[in-house]
Amino acid sequence: MKNPLNTTRINFDQQQPSLNFSGPISNTETLTTAPLQSQAPLQPPLTKRYCPINTEAYGYYTGSYKPDYAVDRQETSQWFIASTRGEILISFPSSEYINSIEFTASTGLDANFEYTIEGNKLGELPKIIGKATRFIRGGWARVEIEPIVIAPTGWYDQIKIICESINVPNAYASINEIYLQ
Repeated sequence: MKNPLNTTRINFDQQQPSLNFSGPISNTETLTTAPLQSQAPLQPPLTKRYCPINTEAYGYYTGSYKPDYAVDRQETSQWFIASTRGEILISFPSSEYINSIEFTASTGLDANFEYTIEGNKLGELPKIIGKATRFIRGGWARVEIEPIVIAPTGWYDQIKIICESINVPNAYASINEIYLQ
C-alpha cells in the first residue's frame, strides 16, 4: 500500500480516467517545459561605430583632458595623462557586442605603445580580451590605430584600456576617440 501523503488522485468526472501523481507533495514543485529558443541578442553588424550615448568613462587624467573625452564622439577632444602609463575604464549603458576596438590617439614623441584591453560582463571578473603594440608618430597629430582584435568576441558591459609607452620614457598616454566594431 502506498503512503497516502505521497499520492494524489484527482477524478474530475466518473467517465474520465483519473489522473495520478506519485511522489512527495511539495509546494516547491517545478514545471518542466520544452526548452525555449536561445534568447541571446543577435550579433549586430560589425561596422565601426562610436561608443553609445550615455557611455561613462573613468580614470586619472591631466588638466582638463578628462576620460569622458574619449567617448564623446568628437575626435578633436582627448583623454590625456602626463604619464607613460594610463588606464581608462569604459562603462556602457547596456551590453555591447565587441569584435574589435579601434581608436584615434596622439602623443608628443614617436613611441611604441602597448594596449591591453580588459573586458567584463555583468557579474563576472574582468579578463584580458585583447593586447597589441602599435607605433604612434609624435607631434600630437591624431593617428588612427589599427583595430585590436577582441577574443572572445561577445557582449561586454565594461572595458578597460591600458596604454603604456614601452620604449620612450616621456611619451604620454592619450586617446582621442574610441570606436567599437
